[in-house]
Amino acid sequence: MELLNTLAAATAAYVFGAIWYMSLSKPWMSAAGIKESDLKDENGKNKSGPMPFIIAFLSALVVSFMMQHLFALVGVVQVIDAGYSSIGCAVIGLMLTLF
Repeated sequence: MELLNTLAAATAAYVFGAIWYMSLSKPWMSAAGIKESDLKDENGKNKSGPMPFIIAFLSALVVSFMMQHLFALVGVVQVIDAGYSSIGCAVIGLMLTLF
């Protein structure tokens, strides 16, 4: 059951990230001065292919498996404990990103 929960968490993170970045792509492209035609080849296909999407999903899998492993090590058994731990991980990630 833990494997199913971990896969569901990775899928949810991937879907949330895809929706987030798709909604912000147009404003970012206009601010950066990038045209949609710059990202496609002469046939109208995406130049980067599926590799960024595969790497993003694999990254979400690694993060979800590591968080599941960490929670098992620390003994997180209740939902409230998982919430506190998730907030702690987010704060640590923010600090690592900023500094």
